[in-house]
Amino acid sequence: MVDGRMLDDLEEVVRSVRRCKHPFGGLQLVLTGDFHQLPPVAKGRQATAERRFAFEADCWDTCISTCLLLTKVYRQADREFVDILSAVRSGRCGASVLGKLKAHCGRPLGEVDSILPTKLYTHTDDVDAINSCHLAELGGEAVRFVAQDTGNTDALKSACHAKPVVELKAGAQVMLTRNGFLWP
Repeated sequence: MVDGRMLDDLEEVVRSVRRCKHPFGGLQLVLTGDFHQLPPVAKGRQATAERRFAFEADCWDTCISTCLLLTKVYRQADREFVDILSAVRSGRCGASVLGKLKAHCGRPLGEVDSILPTKLYTHTDDVDAINSCHLAELGGEAVRFVAQDTGNTDALKSACHAKPVVELKAGAQVMLTRNGFLWP
């Protein structure tokens, strides 16, 4: 996601390169995103608190003439669940929503077709520890897979969360971290 400072910088550069005084050098912009998601992470420079999001850029009002709000949810069919998600993402959790969420807290999550439920952790060290425990519980011998990276490997290593070496056993659960595959 682009933060406000970067959007301002891009606007200035494009205007300069195109030698055109119009916002973004007269280019038409189509921006997409969900501002209810996590804020942009400013890498390699100080995050500016006053321009964290693109819509906080100085150029936003002159560059963006129309905003469309998409309101239909396609990934969920359960209307009550969609309403709960909407309330949570907008920070409007009343007593009813909190009650429904609390009713599910602490209940055991069982396996479905031998698949363990996904658990979320805030630190990768915790994830690694849990994964190591589950792998140790499996019988059989571990197979070691080493990544074979090509291209700009330094940039890849800094941007990729996948480990360069992975040990797996038969029956281990694997979470893919990228959509699309290079094999049939």
